[in-house]
Amino acid sequence: MWRFSHTEHLFALLLPAVLGLIYALRQAAKLRLLARIGSAELLTAMMQHHSPRLERRRVAAALTGISLLVLALANPQWGSKPETVTQRSLDVVLALDISLSMLAEDVPPNRLERAKQFARDLAAELRSERMGVVLLAGNAYPHIPLTTDFAAVEMALQSAHPGLAPSTGTALGEAIRAATKVLGDQSPAAKVLVIISDGETHDEDAEAQAKAAAKNGMVLFTVGVGTQAGGFIPVNVAGRSDYKRDERGEPVRSRLEEPLLRNIAQWGEGQYHRLGSAADEGVIRQIRNHIDTLEKQEAERWQFDQFRSFYQIFLAAGLLLLAWAYRKL
Repeated sequence: MWRFSHTEHLFALLLPAVLGLIYALRQAAKLRLLARIGSAELLTAMMQHHSPRLERRRVAAALTGISLLVLALANPQWGSKPETVTQRSLDVVLALDISLSMLAEDVPPNRLERAKQFARDLAAELRSERMGVVLLAGNAYPHIPLTTDFAAVEMALQSAHPGLAPSTGTALGEAIRAATKVLGDQSPAAKVLVIISDGETHDEDAEAQAKAAAKNGMVLFTVGVGTQAGGFIPVNVAGRSDYKRDERGEPVRSRLEEPLLRNIAQWGEGQYHRLGSAADEGVIRQIRNHIDTLEKQEAERWQFDQFRSFYQIFLAAGLLLLAWAYRKL
């Protein structure tokens, strides 16, 4: 089938039509003028070096040449060329801790903002994979299902805040369970979970969930956010800024708890990394390199119809006609 890839250029076909109309009107006016002087046929025959027939042919060739150049500009295409594109990918879930302890400022500007920036950078690095998002605090819930829409993932990570969590605390076991639901067991692609947290939890279910997920083929990465020295947790009390306090009125110091995060990564046959004061590119690179060793499966297939362009023929014919029409002008 014929089609033009740039149909908006076809409006330029009005130009040769208008030029042809102007030429026809001028010729009619010329013949009327000659008829007043005498026989139009006799006067025309007396004009040396003038051939009305040749003139009409040249004008027709020029107008046709211009029309062909316009058609070439619109890029005429014919037929279709089926092309199959196969995507090989794996499934990745980013589990982001949004508990109150993530507001501690021992990692500038605070743990949560640093974790969100890291998660967005990691998602950008893994944008060729299918990704989902899980938010966790006292419990965990799927926030974004598996998708190839990188913009949706980035927006979900950017807008995450503690107010989205219905309860306090950090439930790493719940995060693994929620990620298992997001990843499902239908896709043949490899499954990866990246937990970004300060590790402040007493979740006794984390070990069982991590080992069960690893047994089902999930690879678990953990990323610790915070420092051993820790920091206080800013809160708003009665309209004024303060720090979270214990029952004795003392400010609560939140510290990065690495042992459980290390164990989850070990049980899940992945890696543990820590976000410190240095740049995060090294951590992202190491996770990317590890993921690249996992076996990717054919996840999706698209069928495209690629049309063949024939503008070159119209371009060459148009130029030849214009060259012939104006060769003696």
